[in-house]
Amino acid sequence: MVLLFIIINQTLFDFEGKQTFYPESICAESTHSYNVLHYLINLQLPMNSRYLSGAVTIAMRSNMNNLNQIDLYLLGLNVDSVKVDGISATYSHIAETILVNLPHSYNQGDSFSVKVGYSGTASGNMGYLYYQSLHPISYTLGCPFAEKRWFPCYDRLWDKADYGVEFYITVPDSFTVCATGEFLGRVVSQGFATYHWKHNYPIAPYLIHFASSIYTTYSDWFYPAPGESIEIKYYLWPEDTVYAPTAFALTTDMIYFYDSLFGDYPFERYGMDVVNPFYYGGMEHQTMSTIHRQWLIGNDYYGMAHEMSHQWWGDMITCFGWQNVWLNEGFATYCDALYLERRQGHQAFINTMVGRLNNYISAENANPHSMYNP
Repeated sequence: MVLLFIIINQTLFDFEGKQTFYPESICAESTHSYNVLHYLINLQLPMNSRYLSGAVTIAMRSNMNNLNQIDLYLLGLNVDSVKVDGISATYSHIAETILVNLPHSYNQGDSFSVKVGYSGTASGNMGYLYYQSLHPISYTLGCPFAEKRWFPCYDRLWDKADYGVEFYITVPDSFTVCATGEFLGRVVSQGFATYHWKHNYPIAPYLIHFASSIYTTYSDWFYPAPGESIEIKYYLWPEDTVYAPTAFALTTDMIYFYDSLFGDYPFERYGMDVVNPFYYGGMEHQTMSTIHRQWLIGNDYYGMAHEMSHQWWGDMITCFGWQNVWLNEGFATYCDALYLERRQGHQAFINTMVGRLNNYISAENANPHSMYNP
């Protein structure tokens, strides 16, 4: 019963400081006209403003016969061109919706690709963010409903890109880019560097992420079995490396712990990028949790444990729609308390869970509302 109340509590007061109740009209993927297979994202970032330009190629499979139009979403940026299988296509872009007229019809099971060229200055209201902080920094934040503010996509949680995402991101060569998946290389030309990242696992659009700044790196390793290794890499400002050995001292223990409870770590690598300023305390981008700089400086182990547990609960297994996000957050809130128990004992776990229960009851008495709205 206590756990049930704690999970409900997450609907109102998520551990990371997120609002977690998002009514939305949704439909089953089987009723949608196509299925996203893969995103290929090419971007150029000047790193002196919120301006970005590039193209996204989306591999799709038709879910119906005689498919002649598809819908995508892009908000606050300009569509410059659309091609379908390399052929220019007509389209409309009204508010957030792009309607693409396919050059010919596709039948159920047919695969095709849509390439959208786009550019513009992001609003700064989620999506793509840029700040002149201690160092210039840009990063993406798609949770919730904001992935369409930085790249054209079909932004529904239930339509994961079956074969993942790939990035080619070009920045001035003094900057470093980190992103979802595995780093595959860096090519420098005429003062610019293009970073190549790739992730081959199913992924929901809001979990796709990159960040760029004057980063240095700090690494550790997780060994899931003899002869196997997974790199854990952190991206942080050079001035903050002094905090890294202490702040990240427990990360490998966390991953061993959750691996023992929930099964194998589900992806090819793990890491964290440190950002400031940041709307949240942390965000569970797939393979690359984003954390507030204050979590680094303050050694917020349990915030980091919360985000890591989302790799299983939220990323590998993703709720159907934002109405169900209490499942993601409820499991992760329970998981960070389990890690607290591992470090500080059972009474610390009980005290934390009871405290969260009391917070929920107080909040519900002050502002009653349901945790789910179909």
